[in-house]
Parts: sequence; C-alpha cells; structure tokens
Amino acid sequence: MAEQLTDEEISMLSPALKVEHTIRYNAKITSMQAYNSDPTVANRKNWDDASEKLIAFISLVRKSAPSSPETFSSKKEVLEHLLADGWQIGQSQFYAHCRQMLLRPEKDGHYSLKAVEKYAAINLRRTETGQKVNDRLDRMQEERMEVELATAKVKLTQQEHDLGIKQSKFIPRDDFELAIVGRAVAFMAHLNHTIQSSVPDWIDIVSGDQARAADLVAAISEAVEQRMGDFAADVEFDVILEAN
Repeated sequence: MAEQLTDEEISMLSPALKVEHTIRYNAKITSMQAYNSDPTVANRKNWDDASEKLIAFISLVRKSAPSSPETFSSKKEVLEHLLADGWQIGQSQFYAHCRQMLLRPEKDGHYSLKAVEKYAAINLRRTETGQKVNDRLDRMQEERMEVELATAKVKLTQQEHDLGIKQSKFIPRDDFELAIVGRAVAFMAHLNHTIQSSVPDWIDIVSGDQARAADLVAAISEAVEQRMGDFAADVEFDVILEAN
C-alpha cells in the first residue's frame, strides 16, 4: 500500500481528516529526517511508529471511502446513483426514459457507469444549477464570445482613435484648451473695441436723455449679439495682446 494518499483521495476528505492526514504525514517526514541526521535506535523507533500510524490512517480512509460501481444490476440502482450524484430525476420520469431507450442496458442486462453518465449528461439537469451540462457549456461559451466581442470593440475603438491622431483628426488637450483661451481673449478684445468705438453713436441715439435708457441698452445688446454671432462662425482670429 502506498504511504501517501493521492490528490484525488485527499480532496474527498473532510476538513478534520485532512488535518489529521497532514499531521501524520508530517510526523513521518520529521522522524525520518531526525533519524537521517542522528541514526539512533530511538529515532528509528519514532520513524517506524510514525510510518505505521500513517499507513493505518490511509488504510482506514480507503476502507471508509465509498466506491463507485462500474455497473448497475437494476434500474433502481441506477436511479439511486443518479440522485446521490446530484442529478434531477423522478422515478416516473426515469422509467419513462428507459422505455424510450434513452438509457440502454448491456447484453447481460446490467447498466454500465459510462452509459449512465452519458445518459445523465444529455438528458438530465443538475440539482445545484437546474441546468443541463450541455446548456451550461453553451451558456459559458456564449458568455466567452460576448467578452471576446466586447474586447474586440474596445480594441477597434482604440485603433480608430490612434489612427485619428496620426491623421490629425484629434489635437492634444493642451492645444485645445489654449485655442479656447485664445478665442476668449480675442472675443473680449473685439467686444471692448466695439464698445469704445460705438459710444459716440450710442450717445447720439439717446441725446443724453435718461428716459431713453432702454433704447441705449437695446443698442448695446445689439452690438454684443453681433459680435457673439461673429465668434460663433468657424473662422480664425488674430489675437494681439498689448501690454498695459
């Protein structure tokens, strides 16, 4: 008998048994290393004792482990196995499936484990998910394709953006913000010039009459709106900054 459980056997252990297995296995390794470092009779005895305890533990685990039969002698055994293995199936439905030959016996009348597992995977749903194995695989494949499509779209968008930069369809943010500031400065300069140059005309409009303030406001607003309209057009402006 091998003095170590396989990974599959360990995965089937309860948490408590996993801990016990680790303790016994480590005890054997530690005592073996102690004997190799100091080959005394006492250390040899400790090594043998630890090995025997590990072998006894492994033997007990393997005797207690449920075995999976390779064949089933009756439909009842097959049904019990399916339910214990986590498949959704009722007795009436199972026997109906057998009558429909969805599950066929071997020549000797027994049902092979391989045939039972194939029948379950194709026709039954898992208790924990309520889905067929093939349905779940199809859904996983669909989700993976959706992720791949989304990734491809992101990659395409990035490539289009990079191409736009190379073709000068985009400008750096700093250049854009500088252009906005320049346009604002130009607008204020032109507006100030308009006001200063239009003051004589505005005074003439109202003839210094306070009662005609509304006419003055209307004239100024009209001049401002005209300048606003000029700057709404897609044209270039020369900005001249003069020192105070």
